[in-house]
Amino acid sequence: MTPTALRLALAQINLCVGDIEGNTAQILAAIDESRRLGAGLVLFPELAITGYPPEDLLFRPELHRRVAIALVKIREASAGLTVIVGHPERVAEDQTRNKN
Repeated sequence: MTPTALRLALAQINLCVGDIEGNTAQILAAIDESRRLGAGLVLFPELAITGYPPEDLLFRPELHRRVAIALVKIREASAGLTVIVGHPERVAEDQTRNKN
């Protein structure tokens, strides 16, 4: 079996806490640049979409709506690439309880 090379892009971008649209624009630009450079896998930092640490912003439903919109844009832009991007996800309260 012949080994296959995988070009990996580590996207170190300057994220801003709460600037979902600005962070998403940077993520999309990094995806385009990674594709141009021939990467097959692009990795982004923890909580890249919201910026780190989002703290109390996580309690705002509007934040989660904006993250969902960002994820759609990122998914569409990542065709042909594997993209790993950190983001928060709202979990329903009944899913967090220990069921017996």
